[in-house]
Amino acid sequence: MRDLQDAAPEMVAAFFNFDKVVFNQDIGSLNLATRELIAVGIAVTTQCSYCIADHAKRAVSAGASSRM
Repeated sequence: MRDLQDAAPEMVAAFFNFDKVVFNQDIGSLNLATRELIAVGIAVTTQCSYCIADHAKRAVSAGASSRM
């Protein structure tokens, strides 16, 4: 991440701002677990193993389960 930050600081800042808005529970009607599960699906599509693991953990922490 440090290399990416050094090479493209504006892009990294934009990504983190996007992440902050998407996962802000005060915006929109989807709960956090649902948002994280959508993010898992996107991560699978883009084949980002780091993102898959991170969003899966965050989904479970937000209350997602196999029964959702």
